[in-house]
Amino acid sequence: QFLRDLFNVVQKYDNKSLRNWINRLNQVQIRILNCVMKNIRKHKNIRNLIYYSNSIFPEENEQVVQYLIENYNAKIVKTNVMIGKPGLLKYRKKHFNPNMSLAKRFYPHVHNIPGTFICKLSLM
Repeated sequence: QFLRDLFNVVQKYDNKSLRNWINRLNQVQIRILNCVMKNIRKHKNIRNLIYYSNSIFPEENEQVVQYLIENYNAKIVKTNVMIGKPGLLKYRKKHFNPNMSLAKRFYPHVHNIPGTFICKLSLM
């Protein structure tokens, strides 16, 4: 509900420029993670990656994790974080990996902290 309310407010403001900005952030996250993954592969003893962002936008969260799953054979594993809402399995017309529910989302209006996303990934 919070995301829907946020997007309704934003749509009235300037939907196209916000969408462009969020999509640019998505691409920045992916470029950063491509560099991270390239370096991780050099160190065979690294088996897990924690993806963390201070964002509520699925484009910066679930969509980026989905990219890691599809391009690096990463697997989502359960975190030890007991609070938070589960990651999204669907956003607009996009469907995410069923294990995305193991990720944790924190909303400002629910958890009294900035919007946050945490996902633990096992690297093959």
